Amino acid sequence: MSPANPEDFRAIGKVVAAHGLQGTLKIASWSDFDERFDALEWVFLRVEGREPARYKVVDVRFSSRYVLLKLDGLTRREQAEELREAELLVPESERWPLPPNRYYISELIGLQAVGLDETMLGSVTDVISSGAQDILVVDGPHGELLIPIVDEWVSEVDIAAGKVRIVNWQGLVFPENTKDAD
Repeated sequence: MSPANPEDFRAIGKVVAAHGLQGTLKIASWSDFDERFDALEWVFLRVEGREPARYKVVDVRFSSRYVLLKLDGLTRREQAEELREAELLVPESERWPLPPNRYYISELIGLQAVGLDETMLGSVTDVISSGAQDILVVDGPHGELLIPIVDEWVSEVDIAAGKVRIVNWQGLVFPENTKDAD
């Protein structure tokens, strides 16, 4: 049984290659939780332009950089090669809970960015993972703003209210009015 529409899925990785001769898939994980792969019983693979196909998970192993996934029905390398670039999906209902103050990117997209004084800065349109910290991309009346998701810039993320509160937003919008720190 497959979820009704694409929004009911969560992408957790992508097929990058075949591994070996028996149809094993080499997956680049998009999950912060590698252990989630050990718990998989079923997955969906979505090849661009086609409906997701459901597969039973037979075996999960890990290499230094990839998840090696053996699925029922894939027995030859050629079958695995045909799935290169396919997204590995799980139903949204199987999304893993995050620790406090951690958010899925899909939860942040669409939030309204507001200053502590309720000044509307715009809507979160993307999140950039930069390595050091993630960065909110906010599009609004002051153009595109890039806001690091750190306490010095983001005071609160309120998913239920649909808002992210930004500290010292004037320094982002009007940098010429900020004083140089010595």
